[in-house]
Amino acid sequence: MTYSEALEYLHSYGRLSPTVDLHRIKTLLKGLGDPQNRLKFLHIAGTNGKGSTAAFCASALREAGYRTGLFISPYVVRFTERMQINGEYIPEELFAAVTEKVKEVAEANPDNYVEFELLTAAAMEWFFRNGCDIVVLETGIGGRLDATNAVMTSVVSVITSVSLDHTELLGDTLAKIAYEKAQIIKSGGFAVVYPEQAEEVFAVIRETAERKRAEVVVPDIMRLRRREHFFTYKNNDYIITLRGAHQTLNAVTAIEALDELACRGFYKLTREKIALGLMKATLPARFETVSADPLVVLDGAHNPSGMECLAELLGSELAGRRITVVAAMMKDKNAAESLKHLAGAVAKAVTVKVENPRCMEAEELRSLFEELGVPAVSAPDVGAAVEAACGDPDTDAVVVCGSLYLVSEARKIFKADK
Repeated sequence: MTYSEALEYLHSYGRLSPTVDLHRIKTLLKGLGDPQNRLKFLHIAGTNGKGSTAAFCASALREAGYRTGLFISPYVVRFTERMQINGEYIPEELFAAVTEKVKEVAEANPDNYVEFELLTAAAMEWFFRNGCDIVVLETGIGGRLDATNAVMTSVVSVITSVSLDHTELLGDTLAKIAYEKAQIIKSGGFAVVYPEQAEEVFAVIRETAERKRAEVVVPDIMRLRRREHFFTYKNNDYIITLRGAHQTLNAVTAIEALDELACRGFYKLTREKIALGLMKATLPARFETVSADPLVVLDGAHNPSGMECLAELLGSELAGRRITVVAAMMKDKNAAESLKHLAGAVAKAVTVKVENPRCMEAEELRSLFEELGVPAVSAPDVGAAVEAACGDPDTDAVVVCGSLYLVSEARKIFKADK
């Protein structure tokens, strides 16, 4: 099997299954010899901030000398970004090899598999083959029935910011969504929770932890002092390159998780290694500058809470600039509510539809911007949208956001593949 054949095979399966449970992923893993049972995990669920928190944790573990696996969803640069060891994407030929092994198991145990289950199984096989000391494991959607929740050897669980998203799958209230996320907490385990949550989210997580006799820690933001790109937490100084107040909160969430790992056998996670790891952590499309002239920033914000954080960041980082946003959004996101947060921060919009059946029509998104008083035009493709925004003489900065699919395509215009 070649790399392209492996991708074609995975993409031939559906995105969502008609039946929702963990029996299919457990069947795949059992056929592989249950590699996940011989690995240790730092498991992360949440609505926003999973990728950033995972990046902080993986970077610190790597700096401490641990062979660190990282499984993320979705990707920005290329598909193999989803499976990494010590910051290196899985080589294409090895991706093909583990996918072929998973295919053999799937064909021997036919079922209504979905792509994410097959990918998760392939990742477990690769991490095991390569002797990872620990895997930083990001959920796909939810937590309770997410394929990653087949792992039973999580050392620490992390719940990042919880907000309304994927409501058709996870429920239409914060309490229902929090319940789904909190189910990654293991019996007798340890969980760290992002500090700024709705009280109903905290209530559900605490109830789940009590029932499972697990300990919950919430970062103490009374001991946090923020200053530009620096912050002090519990009398220790840190620097991060990821921008925004929310990233500082993601970082202190990661610090608490890493501190607990240090108490549970990962003793090389010293204060110095954690600080160095946080400083070196990078993540594409998190307020990432890809061009200075014209100034072009990519951000993965794609739901109301993400757009709110982005709007605050635009107000602080790009204050006084005339911003044109290039946007696409998926139909299953609350686009109207998302754009309300963004409308006051931008001067113009260029809308586009990316090549994804879930994507909104560009004209529909353009109308939403104009209803909010933002002049907008639509473009036939991503290249044309970026060109229109960058070529506008009245624009001081271009921000591309609304969908990671869009950001991924736009990034290829400015940066070569890794």
